[in-house]
Amino acid sequence: LPAKYREDDARIDVLYAAYNRHYAEVYMHTDTTYDGIPALIEQLKGKYPLAVNSNKQDEFVTELVDNLVPRGVCRIARGQRPGAKAKPDREVTLALCGELGAEPTECALIGDSHVDIRTAKNAELFSVGVSWGYRPEVLRDEGADRIVDRPEELLALFPPLA
Repeated sequence: LPAKYREDDARIDVLYAAYNRHYAEVYMHTDTTYDGIPALIEQLKGKYPLAVNSNKQDEFVTELVDNLVPRGVCRIARGQRPGAKAKPDREVTLALCGELGAEPTECALIGDSHVDIRTAKNAELFSVGVSWGYRPEVLRDEGADRIVDRPEELLALFPPLA
């Protein structure tokens, strides 16, 4: 929002409600992933405990993951829920680590925005920025531990689990 409206709670509520109505109509217009992601998913399937952590509304995240990712690949798909803090707060990310049975130092957060990298830093996770996403120029500025340009590069970053 322009600076003059950032403290106008009534205007923010109206705009947020309009956004939610619009997003509810269009979020499933996505029926494909980025190039290379299906092959990556096939290679990762069953080798790592995977989760999705999004600031989009939880009900939309769950359905998107169900439609775009083969069943059983992601153990958890979590979006924004009432009362939960949003990324870059570390709370939900650390809870996901716990649900996966992993310590934060054993986890990586892979994302395409400064919020994702900041979330990883706040939760003390290894941060990987993907340049094919939202705003690749901010990944380096935010201090991503690694930046990859192609999905297959992710495989080289992580050793196979026993």
